[in-house]
Amino acid sequence: MNDSNGPAWQRLSHSALLRFLLLLASGWGVVKVIDYFRAVLTLFIAAAMLAVLLDLPVRRLVRLGCGRGLAILLTVLGAIGVASLFVRVLGIQLISQCRFPINRCHQRVVTAASERACGAANPKTVCAPPYLGCC
Repeated sequence: MNDSNGPAWQRLSHSALLRFLLLLASGWGVVKVIDYFRAVLTLFIAAAMLAVLLDLPVRRLVRLGCGRGLAILLTVLGAIGVASLFVRVLGIQLISQCRFPINRCHQRVVTAASERACGAANPKTVCAPPYLGCC
């Protein structure tokens, strides 16, 4: 059965095929478990990355002669400052990007209200309030 001249599928033994199928099934199982715990894994991975990133400035401050508690406090306050600056910059950008669609939506509402108040067939029969400006 292990003839080197035959096709590749004939050269494989049953144990090799069984090992391949078990490897394939266990890989599929690992992918399913990771998919099931994706939210928890994402949270723990993000926390680990944040801990590693915040540990570097703490070590440097301790090496420079600062106490460990003070170094942790300064690092946490710096991280909060950077995060708040990041949120502020993104918030300003988000507000400026949303201003045009909000104004356009307001304009459509005002236009629809003025058309409804003025009447589509005869605008002289029903006069809308003066702030709508149709009469």
